[in-house]
Amino acid sequence: LVTASGDGTVAVWDMKSPTDITLRMILIGHESWVLAVDLSETKIVSGAADKTIKVWDNSTGELVRTLRGHTGWVRCLQLQEHHIISGSSDKTLRIWSMDTGVCLRVLHGHDRFVLCVAVDNKRILSGSCKTIKVWDLAAALDA
Repeated sequence: LVTASGDGTVAVWDMKSPTDITLRMILIGHESWVLAVDLSETKIVSGAADKTIKVWDNSTGELVRTLRGHTGWVRCLQLQEHHIISGSSDKTLRIWSMDTGVCLRVLHGHDRFVLCVAVDNKRILSGSCKTIKVWDLAAALDA
């Protein structure tokens, strides 16, 4: 279990049962509110009001890299195999390589803040105020 905080930290918890939860580590590195988190077996990703995404090692808590490119708060993100999909107050989505940290694509189409994102093997769904967009993942990566 991973939680975001207004103090710029990310807490990583061990949850053995719904009533047996212990703090494993606190990740420190963002300069402002952490607004979004996701995790896989090997990585934790966090997005914040400091306009960055941080990639952390899930076992050690070590900062692997910082992704920069959004010009607004990173409000949502999701891991998808070898990619991170992020949405921002800058009205864009970005597709990042998990392996290199390179921004592979910027998706434009929202006219307001991107507030949520969901990804499967075929599509990216993103939402902003009164708008939902559906993107073809393969086409976005090939564009």
